[in-house]
Amino acid sequence: MLGCHRDVAILNEDPNCSEFGVLSKKVSGNKLCVPNQIEMIHDWKMFMVDRLIKSYLDCTYPIRRRLDINALVSGELKARYSITDYITKLDNLHILALIRSPEDVIRSIKARGLQGEKAARYRWRRATEILYELYLTEDLVGRLAFIHFDRLVSDPEVVMGKIMSRLDLEHDEAVMRGYLHTPQYHGYDKIDSSKKGWGLDSDLQHSLLRTDKELSRKYECLLRESL
Repeated sequence: MLGCHRDVAILNEDPNCSEFGVLSKKVSGNKLCVPNQIEMIHDWKMFMVDRLIKSYLDCTYPIRRRLDINALVSGELKARYSITDYITKLDNLHILALIRSPEDVIRSIKARGLQGEKAARYRWRRATEILYELYLTEDLVGRLAFIHFDRLVSDPEVVMGKIMSRLDLEHDEAVMRGYLHTPQYHGYDKIDSSKKGWGLDSDLQHSLLRTDKELSRKYECLLRESL
């Protein structure tokens, strides 16, 4: 949606820091997934393994495609910079973090990401921990905004208005048509408000939050801070 704003350029999960080369836009940004693409600090050994896997997949793709052979290995490529790297290198950095209920996120990771229950649960937990750590980061005061997924799909015009205001952008109605350019929304004529969760009380009944009071406290804090 933001990528449809006339003054904004958004890259979708690009790991190569291409946002530093975007020209003629007031705001350039990158949509990355926490934590499988971007962590607070990268483990450089795993980062290099990811690069080697990516190189292997790229080099063998023409042959595998011709012979109709699936890759023997698969990897989720890490972004070149960690979140800490971005904070250090960009004085005008703004971070927009989307908050969503554990059940919805875990189900989505399993279905769309083809991941098992353990991996999906880990990702949601780790994402919540990272976002809470960002919340406590003094250098990001005034430059970090949490967006409540349920509010976004329930009242997108209000939420997108708040986001544009946070980024000091003029209002642009084009953002409200952004969902039309999202593959999951092909065939829809509006944002699907039925994707809204059941609310905080329901979220807190999830086993991850019932058995970990500290994680539950962090999650509630992020929800309170969200737009």
